[in-house]
Amino acid sequence: MVVLIVNSSPRVGGNCDLITDFIASRFEREGLRVDVVKLREFRISPCMGCRECLVRASCIINDDMKVLIEKLLKCRALIIVTPVYFNNVPSILKAFIDRTWCIRGRLRNKVGAVVVIGRRYGHELAINAVISFYLKHDMIVGTRGIALYAYEKGDVVNDREGLKDIERMVYRVIELLRIVEGGITSLGNLR
Repeated sequence: MVVLIVNSSPRVGGNCDLITDFIASRFEREGLRVDVVKLREFRISPCMGCRECLVRASCIINDDMKVLIEKLLKCRALIIVTPVYFNNVPSILKAFIDRTWCIRGRLRNKVGAVVVIGRRYGHELAINAVISFYLKHDMIVGTRGIALYAYEKGDVVNDREGLKDIERMVYRVIELLRIVEGGITSLGNLR
């Protein structure tokens, strides 16, 4: 099973990068394959609203989103890690979300979780944006969303409660993956 972690921070070496690495290490420790994507490394144009994807079943825009769509279709779980920008998600994540319209119906029953990092405000709106994306695609929402508090680079490691929430999120996502795949029904069998 592949877990795709999408980091939407434009900031290199910041809190989202630290948490992305932390989450990846937790899934790998449990034996899952992890694919990490940093959206800042991809060229993603905004959706043009042309509706050609309704006719062609693919987007007509020729950019790096084609690579990202392949990754989305291959993964079994999607974890989005995002900073808070103006009380919501950054524009690159919104462009990514909008551009998945061409694969609607094809992410059904994949497990999704979200981790939002910011100062002291805007977490809920960012979490809601990502969870709405998951629900629009009929995905299984694994948690209510994790809110981590940080501002300066590296601050996130001081949010001990948030790091514990991430540990619980990882186990919940694994539990849901096994249920969806027809396996166990509780984490009690894993420990």
